[in-house]
Amino acid sequence: MEIMDMSFCSYNHNMNTICKFWAVGQCKKGEACEYRHSWGSNGFQELASLPKTLTKVPRKLQIDEVSWFPPPQNFIKINTDGAAKGRSNEASCGGVFRDCNGTILGAFSSFLGNKTSLEAELYGVIKAINIACANQWHCVWLEVDSILTLSMIANNKTDVPITIREEWLKTLQQIQTMNLIYSHIYREGNQVADLLANHGFFSRDEFSWFSEAPNFIIKEALRDINGPVRYRVKA
Repeated sequence: MEIMDMSFCSYNHNMNTICKFWAVGQCKKGEACEYRHSWGSNGFQELASLPKTLTKVPRKLQIDEVSWFPPPQNFIKINTDGAAKGRSNEASCGGVFRDCNGTILGAFSSFLGNKTSLEAELYGVIKAINIACANQWHCVWLEVDSILTLSMIANNKTDVPITIREEWLKTLQQIQTMNLIYSHIYREGNQVADLLANHGFFSRDEFSWFSEAPNFIIKEALRDINGPVRYRVKA
């Protein structure tokens, strides 16, 4: 779906200039403004003097639907998120586990201290896989909003920061024992995991486990299942 994003200067009648809106095909005044709908002898000079915003080609904004989908039967779907905030790079992560009906089986949040955004994203995956293994959830669909993190999983990448390498190598080994599906989702569709990561940041708790859906994620979790769909807008 496409919409047009157009911005024009205010219109000011002046007998000595052409119609600004007619110059870009946007005049709605019709015959009341007809005397200005002409290039005339000075028309090109007048048009050249108009603000550049009047002659730019309008930007096209692309609008995409973003939906969360439940996993197949007998699979557990995990959505994780991680982020570093502020100049100090204080970071947190979070994750949620759901079955084929979208029912939340558990969720976690974690404050990580001083970490990079990549470390935060990877820690979200590390903690989620550890929890899945502890619960013997071996059929797993892992979904993240970080393309870099997804690439590191898909390509079995071991080149990670030294501070996280040992735990990451263990996670890659655990993944090898699983029936694992992995996918990318835009952040607009990863709102539940985002809320959990934010909770970890503001709570400052090293680790919190929720055996039932906490109140602060229920609205977005229900929206994942029942709609309305979310939208991603990009230029």
